[in-house]
Amino acid sequence: MRTLTGLCGLSAILLSISAAHAQTPAPAGIRVCVDSGAYPTKLAQPDSNAIPETARFSGRSSGSVVILVSLDEKGRVTNTSVGQSDSPFLNAAAMEAARKSTYAPGTHGCEPTKSQFRFVAIFGGSDSGAVTVNSPSSKSNSSNNTNASTYSKAPSRPACSPGPAYLKSAQPALPALPLTQPGSATIHVVVDRTGTLKSAAPVKSDLPPAYADAALQMVKGGTFSPKFDDDCKPADDEVDVSIGFHP
Repeated sequence: MRTLTGLCGLSAILLSISAAHAQTPAPAGIRVCVDSGAYPTKLAQPDSNAIPETARFSGRSSGSVVILVSLDEKGRVTNTSVGQSDSPFLNAAAMEAARKSTYAPGTHGCEPTKSQFRFVAIFGGSDSGAVTVNSPSSKSNSSNNTNASTYSKAPSRPACSPGPAYLKSAQPALPALPLTQPGSATIHVVVDRTGTLKSAAPVKSDLPPAYADAALQMVKGGTFSPKFDDDCKPADDEVDVSIGFHP
């Protein structure tokens, strides 16, 4: 079982309720928010000039690099490290792009927290010359093409940010009952590759029953973005969505 640890796609910035530290005033003055992981507000492109010429001649200028980005409570980058790499020649360009990107921090209990984000840079082969970040059109190519003149340094536009399925929008409908202390309800959801909610079931809650049911109905009536793999292909997913209520 996995929690909702990341948001996928630049559209996450526009979420009405579920983006990191999004808060919607309820009729009774209660804040409603969804705990979430960090997400990018702007994805930077890798600089193809940082890839050594020897990498292109040796056929090692394509593949993907995962950079683990540590963030503080304000979403500022505090540390970066290589989590996985298809070629060491690509690491510097991927690392620099991860540092130049901007992020919103993760949240817990409606408050921003320190968090980590997986930045995935995908570099095209020398036949296409594409250097891109998380583009569904990019393809790794390990063929040894020594004709450097076919290599274009023009990057493609970022298309998405890999991550689990997430609650994209929802409208809280709260009971006309007072809430004296903050609490949350965790809902386990199954979302298919089209973003369609297949099932939703409560896992745990420290809320009064009426508010726990309100959280469940909020999730059931919401819309979801599907999971995106590191190659930006949508996939089925199961995640835990935590809905917080704070008087």
